[in-house]
Amino acid sequence: MTSRNVPVNDEMLIEKARNFGGKMDISDFSYSRGWLTRFKSRHSVSCRKFQGEAASADKDNIVRGREDLQKVLQEYEEQDIFNIDETGLFFKLGPNQTLASKPVSGTKRSKERVSVALCANADGSVKVKPFVIGKARRPRCFSGGFNPELYVRYRNNKKAWMTSELFSDWLQSFDRQMRLRGRRVILLMDNASSHAPKVKLTHVRIYHLPPNTTAHIQPMDAGIIRAFKAHYRKQVVRHFLACADNGETANINLRSSIRMIKCAWDAVTERTIANCFRHVNIMSSNPDCDDPEEDMALSELRSVLKSYAGAVPSAEPISAEEYVNCDEEEVTGESLSDVDILQAVTQPEQDSDDEQDEQPLQPTTVTHKEARVCIETLITYYENTGDLDNLELLLKIQTSKCGQVQTSMTDFLKRV
Repeated sequence: MTSRNVPVNDEMLIEKARNFGGKMDISDFSYSRGWLTRFKSRHSVSCRKFQGEAASADKDNIVRGREDLQKVLQEYEEQDIFNIDETGLFFKLGPNQTLASKPVSGTKRSKERVSVALCANADGSVKVKPFVIGKARRPRCFSGGFNPELYVRYRNNKKAWMTSELFSDWLQSFDRQMRLRGRRVILLMDNASSHAPKVKLTHVRIYHLPPNTTAHIQPMDAGIIRAFKAHYRKQVVRHFLACADNGETANINLRSSIRMIKCAWDAVTERTIANCFRHVNIMSSNPDCDDPEEDMALSELRSVLKSYAGAVPSAEPISAEEYVNCDEEEVTGESLSDVDILQAVTQPEQDSDDEQDEQPLQPTTVTHKEARVCIETLITYYENTGDLDNLELLLKIQTSKCGQVQTSMTDFLKRV
């Protein structure tokens, strides 16, 4: 309620407690003032007045918020200023799926989504591994020993939302990383209800941006997330285009999506991140930052969309901007209904039935010989296509680990 700027008083808390108690068939509990006092004390809840018109995103509020933040950030170097924000992602949504105002024959909009939290510092030198939240703990596509942690930090809950528990877990890990690097940093974030950490931090200082100002002074919202999504959509279109060329059914599962998320985040340049931090004007020194790279991701996406439209005549025309922003309004944080709260209290969290594996996973083992044969095949392919960049990369791999014959302990004993 606080995150929605709704006033809450003692009588409302008591009445809500009675409401939950009735739904849970609790009859031996007294909703007394003493209980309420102890509850408020345990959770550090006190009566506070609304400060002016903080709920309205007027220009004065934005200016004050920016000035206050500039004073705080004067104590930190650019490489020690971090920002984190979450975004919803329709990870299966292809360019020919319905985004029209009326039903289109033969297409269907995929509503399968994940939440992706992105974090980077002001000069772009550190991009933290993406934090992906899905609905299933272990989807079927993760079979064969797939480990999502190689690419992203993966967690799950029923709604694929960021919660205070998941955020606290991530924050603790981030604090540990900074401690190992010997750095003391500041982490900027919005005032979402899920951004209420429940852990003590030693090397990370948290700064919550003023309400209703994040769209104006949060760097991630100034173009970083948009660039990430443009790179991700570009990969999706290329995948759909390859499927169309090969006469295959176009589909993306969470396994391949996680790989695309990692590649898309890697593709966001340090320059783009640094310029987005400067655009919001939250640091004391903000030189002019006309960046020709700023719209490059969108330009590349327009190009692949044009290629896809030419290869798939039935594809619905869609602009790059519309495709990137199609999931912009998706909720990524806690906003629980009464039913959600009761389920969380009374029922253990389970994975979605349609995504959970019932059988134990059998890791897929690839032998050294099989890997070497595949690399040789790829080398031949890129030799024929004349792709020198990928060819050089494969040659390096071939002459390193996969070019060596694996030895065993028995081989060593024979030599002795």
